Amino acid sequence: AVDSQKLDAAQSCMYMYKLRFGSGIDQAGLQPLVTPDYFERGGLLHDMLEQYYKLKRYRANWFKNHKAHSDIVRISTDVGRYKAAKMSIDVAEVETVIETFRQYTEHWENDGWFNIVAVENVGSKVLYEDKDLIIIYEMKIDLVLNVEGVLVPVDHKSAKSRRDPNQLSNQFKGYCWGLGVNNLIVNEIGFQKTLKPQDKFRRHTISYSASQLAEWVENSVAWIKYAINCIETETFLKNYTSCDKYSGCLFKSICEADPLVRDYKIKTLFESKHWDVGAQHL
Repeated sequence: AVDSQKLDAAQSCMYMYKLRFGSGIDQAGLQPLVTPDYFERGGLLHDMLEQYYKLKRYRANWFKNHKAHSDIVRISTDVGRYKAAKMSIDVAEVETVIETFRQYTEHWENDGWFNIVAVENVGSKVLYEDKDLIIIYEMKIDLVLNVEGVLVPVDHKSAKSRRDPNQLSNQFKGYCWGLGVNNLIVNEIGFQKTLKPQDKFRRHTISYSASQLAEWVENSVAWIKYAINCIETETFLKNYTSCDKYSGCLFKSICEADPLVRDYKIKTLFESKHWDVGAQHL
């Protein structure tokens, strides 16, 4: 079973794959003891968005329960504060995330996203099968809408800088292939304090043709078979060109250390943790 993050890792660096996901089906990978701020910030925002859209899914019941949109936002921010108490993120950053969430909900209060099919649901689909191998692709989609009878997956993306989404993303193509659709919405939520809401809360529609998704499947299967061979032969080559991509590799400090002290680095900076996107589904 694989998901977009395992596929990304296999395409980036197999040593990083080993560290993050383990070198076998039953082995645990590593997670940093201190979670980077951008992960905490994004996770907190996702927690509030999940609560908000779960309540918005049943908008027809608000009046019956004497609730207004402001009540739904308040409930969602209460959830955020509860979650934040368990995080290492500082108080000022928590307030920034909550204020950004409030601005977002005010900006998009009447956006028409009322026909919500699913929120943070997990699913799986067979990506490849022969007599020796079955590859199951797993997904956890932030939001699924029904737009005029057609399912449309939505992925929330938070950022501190304004940028357009990557149309070549394994995650985006995997969502569309998994649901058997051709369109996806990337819901950009920016933390820029100097931008107006319409400039930092943008929604991008990405479309893929059937042949583009078929090409993605073929390419993904080839990479997964490569990863399986690396695991079976215990060949975890380091790809040093991936170390500084995006916010930098979580395990850069391990690779920078002398090989003789890497085990010590791992024990002091990381903890073992199983990664399983499909746990809820299975």
